[in-house]
Amino acid sequence: KPNDLQGAWACSSCHDEIDRRTRIFENEFVRLAHAEGVMKTQNILIKDGKIKL
Repeated sequence: KPNDLQGAWACSSCHDEIDRRTRIFENEFVRLAHAEGVMKTQNILIKDGKIKL
């Protein structure tokens, strides 16, 4: 399991897909979408001062 800094905010349906409990989308697309979500989540947390660099 990744550390907390590698998490992404997502709805329960997206989490099911990321964790592969559902397999609606191709794995490569899901991995890319999750990576983008991680970057967007980190960006928000940095802007809000929750993560300090």
